[in-house]
Amino acid sequence: MLFFQLIVYLMVADIGNWDEAHSWGDHAKEGYLTEETQDLADPTDAQDAATKAYVDESAPATYEIGDPAHGGIVFYVEPCGTKGLVAATADQSTGIKWRGGSTNYSTNANGDGVYAGKMNTSIIISVHSAKDGFDDHAALVCANYTGGDFGDWYLPSREELFLMYDNLHTQGLGGFSNWWYWSSSEGNASIAWYVTFGNGSTGGDYKYSTPYVRAVRAF
Repeated sequence: MLFFQLIVYLMVADIGNWDEAHSWGDHAKEGYLTEETQDLADPTDAQDAATKAYVDESAPATYEIGDPAHGGIVFYVEPCGTKGLVAATADQSTGIKWRGGSTNYSTNANGDGVYAGKMNTSIIISVHSAKDGFDDHAALVCANYTGGDFGDWYLPSREELFLMYDNLHTQGLGGFSNWWYWSSSEGNASIAWYVTFGNGSTGGDYKYSTPYVRAVRAF
């Protein structure tokens, strides 16, 4: 009985409050109520709604082989589609030695997989700059390249170089020569690996030889 009386009391109170509020007149005109608007194109609060266009624009960009992006041409894409590698749009050299100076050194730049070229390049430059100054060589001209206003280009590993051949050159993309291109993967103190873009074959050549060079960078 007490519970029922409480419900009736609350209902009567609500009706009284509504009658009083209604007597105030046009709430919108009087300024009692204001309309909340949400900017669907540019939400600012956690509970704001957003249009599909806004969501699409906010999503990370995805890439495919051959896309022009990040200062170069995409030749490798991870399964997520948002990360990968680009090759420079032109050769950085049409004939330059792998080593710096006139002496061969074992640099231990042995990385041979995807993304390994970046570490290889740092190792090669470190060893040869300490022993030969900054005499131009394959790794150094790639590191000094600033295409697309990026400063993190490097000499590709053998695997990265083969991907450039397979995914770009064989498709008529990238403007490569059919000549040999240096990789940053070292064979031994005297030899480094190359890939021939005429047929995709790979081998070792003396570090004083002068194949072509094409820089790459990760995005």
